[in-house]
Amino acid sequence: MLNWREYPFVRLVLPLFMGIVLSDNIPMPLGIAVGIGLVSIVLAIGLSFQSNFRFQPLFGIFASLSILAIGYIIAVRHVELNHEDHFKRHLSEKNKILGWVYDVPEVKNWIKSSW
Repeated sequence: MLNWREYPFVRLVLPLFMGIVLSDNIPMPLGIAVGIGLVSIVLAIGLSFQSNFRFQPLFGIFASLSILAIGYIIAVRHVELNHEDHFKRHLSEKNKILGWVYDVPEVKNWIKSSW
């Protein structure tokens, strides 16, 4: 049996990686992910003050859920399509050009350089 206490880095990176992967596969408003992250952080902090050992697995679950939400939020925030200055926001019908290619480009096996 694998002892996860020997590999704390994996226990922290695995939920972060899962959050990044989920951000590509499950579209969700960013506010919901932030809400899930904040609630799980508050619950994890609240459970960390309990001295009863029966709440220890719940602390791990909520801590992992908060790290998963952090991974989701980080991945969604770094998608360039969501930024305000992305070029797709400047595209409209009046900016499009229709054209035709009359000659097929010539394919050559060498590159001429002017160095």
